[in-house]
Amino acid sequence: MRQYVDLYQRCELHIVGSSCTGFACDTSDVDICLFLTESRIDQQHDATRILTEVERLLAKDPDYRMELIRAKVPILRFLSVSTGIQVDLNCNNLVGIRNTHLLQCYSGVDERVCPLIVIVKLWAQSHDINDACRATLSSYSLVLMVIHFLQCGVRPAVLPNLQRMCKAKFRPGQPIRSIPKDDCVAHVASRNTDSLGQLFLGFLRYYAYEFDFQTQVASVRTASYLHKYQCRAVVAYNNAPGMWKYVCVEEPFDLTNTARAVHKYDAFERILRAFVDSYHALANAGHLAQAFGTKGRALFDDETCKA
Repeated sequence: MRQYVDLYQRCELHIVGSSCTGFACDTSDVDICLFLTESRIDQQHDATRILTEVERLLAKDPDYRMELIRAKVPILRFLSVSTGIQVDLNCNNLVGIRNTHLLQCYSGVDERVCPLIVIVKLWAQSHDINDACRATLSSYSLVLMVIHFLQCGVRPAVLPNLQRMCKAKFRPGQPIRSIPKDDCVAHVASRNTDSLGQLFLGFLRYYAYEFDFQTQVASVRTASYLHKYQCRAVVAYNNAPGMWKYVCVEEPFDLTNTARAVHKYDAFERILRAFVDSYHALANAGHLAQAFGTKGRALFDDETCKA
């Protein structure tokens, strides 16, 4: 712990995730990264001890209710009672800062990106398949699946490959403090004129019938799909062959599987069934609410949600 004490004076707090990218829903938490050093730190030991110290300090304020979640990347979750705002604080998870910058840039390329991702997140929540703690899809995996679809699952493509177009802007090993603060990229106008409803229907169809979960990996980094055997063979920090199982979505910077939480076959079957059933329900009824099942239909007004 002592080796990090001098770093506290130079630490930074970075807002990451949906609060920064524009993909947040009303129920989304605020994700924050406590950035200490450009070097990796041991998440299981050092990061946990640092977050425990932060928890001890915050406990002096009676407004906070806290829980330390000991996961692969540990999180200090605290709720401000007076404001109702919940914050998930991680320690030095550098890939989160990098991928937030990338997704923020993707959100500005086309005005349909943000609302489509919010719709997909609400859809997944309504089918109970948006909870990595329960072996289903994290919100981050869903976001990458949408971007991959907009690159590869529709013609003309809605989104380009920003990591190929702007290599200097998205270098994997780029120091955190030198990451550009802006989210501007070269103007790219898509010739795709599909409506938001058509894109959502296409997203459901793509993962229900076109994407091969048995062999393929969704890759935003390459704007294509990869094969599982390729990803299993990658020599990278934290990559392990066993994580490439039922749903495979490549992390654009550290090349791991962001959907590795889906490690149970019955959870995978439930996810696939949600895509298939929702696609047919929406295609047949032409009404957005039909894709959301019984839990989600109350979100929509019957007169305004035609696909």
